[in-house]
Amino acid sequence: EVASASCILPALLAADLALATNAVTLSATPGQAFELRATVSNRGDVAVDSPQLFITLPNGLTAISATATAGGLCATEAGGIGCTWTTLGGGVSSTVSVNLRADASGAFAVPAALAATEDTSNGNDDLTYQVTVTAPTPPPPPAPSASNRGGAGVLAGSQLLLLLAAAVVRLRR
Repeated sequence: EVASASCILPALLAADLALATNAVTLSATPGQAFELRATVSNRGDVAVDSPQLFITLPNGLTAISATATAGGLCATEAGGIGCTWTTLGGGVSSTVSVNLRADASGAFAVPAALAATEDTSNGNDDLTYQVTVTAPTPPPPPAPSASNRGGAGVLAGSQLLLLLAAAVVRLRR
């Protein structure tokens, strides 16, 4: 019976890569740097060789840098960011941090996809970030002050009132 059980065990062991994030919706202003974060996990029991993550960047967003933990290497590639791992062991996770710059205002979809030949469950291998880039609201105009309200005219008006009051006092005498 041990011999028959040993042939079943390899069939039960599998790799299951998964891609997750804590924030799919992000906001930025033009010229501002911001960060996308993702977690690449091997939820399975066996190691995965050469898993890859690709994040596609639309026009209007520029990659500044990208890093990955657990031995992952990231690089800017045509159209986005690519990250690879030599091996991602069973039960191991890697955090990917991508620093981007918003170059233009607008709403941007930023798809991310994970791939490996040993992955047995592809339903959890991609996600799409929604990035909204809006210009900052301009500050309100400064409050009027004596210097920009014609302060000299107000002072002259006060002086005129004093002169009129003095004239009335003289007339009554």
